[in-house]
Amino acid sequence: GILMKCRTMVIRICRKNVKKITIYMRNIIKKKIKKEFCIKKNVLFADFETVVVNGLHYVSVYDIYDGNRHRCKSLESVSVDSVIHKSNDLVYSFIEDCFVYGSNSIVYFHNFGRFDSLFVLRNIDLSKYKVDIKMRDNIYYEIIIFFGDEKVTFRDSYLLFPSSLNEMALLFLNDKKKDFVHNYTVNDYLDINKVRDIQEYCKHDVYLLYMSFNKYRDYVYDLFHIDICRVLTLSSLSLRIFLTYYYNDKTTPITHSEGNIDSFIRRAYKGGIVDVYKPILQNGYCYDVNSLYPYVMSKYKMPSMFIRYVKNEKGSNSFDIENFFGFVEVDVVCKKMEIPFLTYFKKNVGLISPVGNWKGVYFSEEIKYALKLGYQFKYYSYVSFKSDILFKEFVNTLYDLRVKSKGTPLDKIIKLILNSLYGRFGMINEVKKCLLLDSEKSEDYLNELLLAYDVKCYENVEANKTMVKFANKPVLDNIQFIEDMPLLDKLMNNYENSTRSLSSAVHISAAITAYARIEMYKYKLKYNVYYSDTDSIFTDSKIDGNDIGDNLGQMKLEYKIKHGLFIAPKLYYIEKEDNSFIFKGKGIHAEYLKKEHYIELYQNIPVTFDIKQKIKGNTYNLFIKNIDKQITLTGVFNKREKIYDEIGNWIGTYPYYVKDLYEEDD
Repeated sequence: GILMKCRTMVIRICRKNVKKITIYMRNIIKKKIKKEFCIKKNVLFADFETVVVNGLHYVSVYDIYDGNRHRCKSLESVSVDSVIHKSNDLVYSFIEDCFVYGSNSIVYFHNFGRFDSLFVLRNIDLSKYKVDIKMRDNIYYEIIIFFGDEKVTFRDSYLLFPSSLNEMALLFLNDKKKDFVHNYTVNDYLDINKVRDIQEYCKHDVYLLYMSFNKYRDYVYDLFHIDICRVLTLSSLSLRIFLTYYYNDKTTPITHSEGNIDSFIRRAYKGGIVDVYKPILQNGYCYDVNSLYPYVMSKYKMPSMFIRYVKNEKGSNSFDIENFFGFVEVDVVCKKMEIPFLTYFKKNVGLISPVGNWKGVYFSEEIKYALKLGYQFKYYSYVSFKSDILFKEFVNTLYDLRVKSKGTPLDKIIKLILNSLYGRFGMINEVKKCLLLDSEKSEDYLNELLLAYDVKCYENVEANKTMVKFANKPVLDNIQFIEDMPLLDKLMNNYENSTRSLSSAVHISAAITAYARIEMYKYKLKYNVYYSDTDSIFTDSKIDGNDIGDNLGQMKLEYKIKHGLFIAPKLYYIEKEDNSFIFKGKGIHAEYLKKEHYIELYQNIPVTFDIKQKIKGNTYNLFIKNIDKQITLTGVFNKREKIYDEIGNWIGTYPYYVKDLYEEDD
């Protein structure tokens, strides 16, 4: 019923195209379909509004919507002294209301992992409920609350569609959030009209999420027969599509990476190069590669099945690299070169491209390319793989689908799916497990965990709660000596179940990023580059011929530049040919930045900004607070050496010299 209601909301102008695309996609995969039915659970949508008291956020309104009716409640007759107690009661009521819809309900918030989750965990009654938590990178991916035999699962829709709710509503509904000023105080909750306004705003947000999410769910299910409610993240969805329709574990099996081999290859897993070569660009161009990572995934052979791992601590100059495919530890010699190719991770700086002599692990195809540029190598330990074309059909089919779906939400959906797969293979195997325990009863559990797991931290969240975070993988050497510990038995079963499928293959991600760096370096050799990012260049050269076009992997012109000033990676301003401006400053919103700031930074004059009322969440003490923050940009550029003219003006850069034959500076 929900899906049928969502279908009726498809914008008429897109309906015919969507129908054609759906038929086209089904014809492609009809021989491969293993139909996956939609989850038969109540899927609910919710949101919190908060009030700020002494800089801390407290839940003041909640709304739950199931497609039929809103269940909305708010603070009443509240004062500054009573807000904490009454807000806690409001969250208790919210959790109870979620169970009204029946067991196995799934509740989606947008940005749950960084915001709403903290209120749920801080206020849950552990004497009544049990909690199971999944988190990664300090983001709560999923929280399951158990009440006897019943459970409710809380998830983050942002992890499945990483755009703001406003962007999501515009894309799927041609609608937007209501204008609303988030400056209400506790006293405003004594005014029934203001309370009603806040409630209506909250309900409208939840309605937009309900409609947008189900449209998204409908699109994906119509195309791939995969229910997005069966996965937690966009990258997991992308992996599920690939494994379901495009992966053949008989002819091209992919080895799961773990242990020493995983650690060895991760030394070769690096991102794109972001660098300033010349600071001032007059009358130039910004070019961007059409889907760089999907392009190299479709074009090149990838490491699939593990062959062997050979240790060699003495090294050799006679290694047959031309007939090798995999990852090698090498001594690198790079002599004079204006823009070096190979990367090196420098502590407190990041990824640089230096000259000199150092040790590192690299993908074999990077080494072969570097040899043509004049690099010299001595070879040590290596990991070899079988090479296969793994992603050509996946990428080409979806990219063709994207081209056919221009002007519809499918364009955005397919773009996200295409760009999310490579990173999924590179995820670290170690996942943090969290337990929220009653402090009075946690001592025995803590003793078990400390014996059997690598506990990252444990601390009291408040008087009656202890948060424990630990690596999901147990320390097996300790497990064999432990008996009669029921919590450990449960955790071990969960760990064994979670490791039975392909989840990490860092050799694939490392190869993809290496191929991407090769592709981008070709442009740096061919054109006069002032600044480069992972998949873009800023140049005074006009690109034409086969290098530019709408095809996968070709360059496209983003905009023409009247004047540009590049200070450091992710720190620059552009005055476009149409007299509009682009201001980039890592950690600073563009609204704070002006052209004059970049001129001062170019002159080595630091610029300080007072950022007011910045919302900050703490996943350890489970507080959301407003902070006034002062940020100073220094304009320090330390990835290459600066070149100055005779009167002291910065006019260019040249590469650093590195000598590190022991290990990379990480």
